[in-house]
Amino acid sequence: MMGYGKTYSPLDKDEYKTKAMVEHLIALLDHLSLDKVVVVGHDWGVRPASRFVLYYPERTWGLVLISVGYRPPAKLDLEQALVMSKKAIGYEMLGYWKFFDSDDAATIMENNADSFIDLAFTSEPIQWKTDLAPLGKIREWIENGKKRIELHI
Repeated sequence: MMGYGKTYSPLDKDEYKTKAMVEHLIALLDHLSLDKVVVVGHDWGVRPASRFVLYYPERTWGLVLISVGYRPPAKLDLEQALVMSKKAIGYEMLGYWKFFDSDDAATIMENNADSFIDLAFTSEPIQWKTDLAPLGKIREWIENGKKRIELHI
């Protein structure tokens, strides 16, 4: 998926819109001379995979979605989602989206990569509930260069 690992990682955030990502996939398939494919989407890849099928059904043999179900195209009101999740479960489940959407997020993560990786790939996923998801917590963690302390007994 674009932007992961050693894949093409454009600086223009519009390139990460779902339609643009699907167009990149179509260009790749054209380059490989593949007319029809089975599209597989996992986690964050579910959205572009499902949109691929909607935009180009004639290029699709099938669709496999793993870990996240299909969601029809719709606008997400992030502010409303934050309020609703805070009310329902006690914290803003998508609060980290605000950080990722900020103009300085990439620079902050680059300057504190160890801190970001330590939180994003923690061995204690419950920590996401306290230090990643709630509004402002991921920024606070990374800017302060925090790291998990593991006790080895």
